[in-house]
Formats: sequence, C-alpha cells, structure tokens
Amino acid sequence: ELHGHNTDVLGFAKSMENILQMIRNRDKHQNHKSPLPTQALILGNGGSAKAVKQALNECNIPHTTLHHGRNLETNEPLSTVKIPSHTLIVQTTPVGMWPNIEAFVDFPFYQLNETHAVIDLIYNPVATAFMQKCEDQGAITINGKIMLNAQANAAWELFKTAILNNPS
Repeated sequence: ELHGHNTDVLGFAKSMENILQMIRNRDKHQNHKSPLPTQALILGNGGSAKAVKQALNECNIPHTTLHHGRNLETNEPLSTVKIPSHTLIVQTTPVGMWPNIEAFVDFPFYQLNETHAVIDLIYNPVATAFMQKCEDQGAITINGKIMLNAQANAAWELFKTAILNNPS
C-alpha cells in the first residue's frame, strides 16, 4: 500500500507563519497596523506553485496565478493585474537562482509598497535580485530557506513514522 505526501504545502505554511510574524513585528515598531495579506499573486505555475495554491486555499487567501506574464485563468497580460490589492506576492519560478543571480521575473515593481509581503521560494542566493527590487519599494521579503527546511523536516518525520510502523 502506497501513500503520497506533499511536504511542500507544510513548508510553505511555515513561510506564511514567518511572513505574518514579520508584518506584525514591523507594525509594532512603526506603531501602525497593516492589513494581513488577503489576496495573493503567484508568479509561476510549476509544482511548487501548486503547493503554494493549496496552502493559500487552506488559509482562505484568494490568489491569482501568473504564468509567462499572463493571468492563468483569464489569459490577460500582467499589465491588467491590479498589483496593489495583492499584498502577498509569491515568486515560485527558478528565475534568479544560482548561477543566474542577476536575472529576475518581469514584474511592475513600482506598484509595490510597504504593505506588500514577498516570498521568493529561491534560497540560493539568499537574497535574489527579485527580492532586492521588492525591498527597494518597501516590501517585506523572505527567501525559500524556511520552506525548504520545514518541508525537509516534515519529510523526515514521515520517513521516521513509516520506518517505526513497518520495521521490516
């Protein structure tokens, strides 16, 4: 009997916990209250994007997916998407990953501000060009290391449980 698990969903959920805590900490230091993300924009449509969608669904956060610069559902170009209302941006593509660290996804960075939170699933380099461009506009950013570690820990726990329950 086989059982499958997607530990990326658990990993991304941990990233969400961290970015929400970062928003709360920023607000505490700046004496104001930012709204927590109520709408997300997912850049990319690969396997990790599907895990992100599942985690966002579990958090009841509506999301729009952009694939190759177009809205996946409507096929409209990125230029028609109202970026400011998507206060959570999740970059799921490999664009900007080592060794091509200067590369970044085509995105209207000028529409971002301090109300935006950005999760870039890349963890090498630690800070991508995409993240830097978002930070330059005031957005909070984290990379994919939290997700990587959390999904690896979840996978390890599943493996240990499987071994303990079936030692032969």
